Amino acid sequence: MVDHAVRGELIMEDGGDLMRFASADEMVPALEIWIDDGRSPVTVRLVGVLDRTTRTSLLTVTDELIVKGVRHFAIDAREVEIVDALGMAAPGMCQQRARAAGGTLRWDGVAVRSVIEPVR
Repeated sequence: MVDHAVRGELIMEDGGDLMRFASADEMVPALEIWIDDGRSPVTVRLVGVLDRTTRTSLLTVTDELIVKGVRHFAIDAREVEIVDALGMAAPGMCQQRARAAGGTLRWDGVAVRSVIEPVR
């Protein structure tokens, strides 16, 4: 399986403490990512669907913040829905990346929706 590259950039919002990840293709996002880096831990708020197509955005944002020196994260995932196995793997991958950089990552709420019907 090939994970498609997501092109975009972190954009500072008015006030200087909030950033959002903007997709370069200007499509309506399936996953919105809001970043509040005005305190530690940095809060990353997710809204929408986390799946095989959107997880790359989350991983890219995590990597970019680590490169910028962020080590402690609080992920607000109360408004995100995980709908497939690759989306389900993303939280663990973010956790591993934060720990590898000497940091911490805390998750607040994740909803998993089954998209596969059980076999009867």
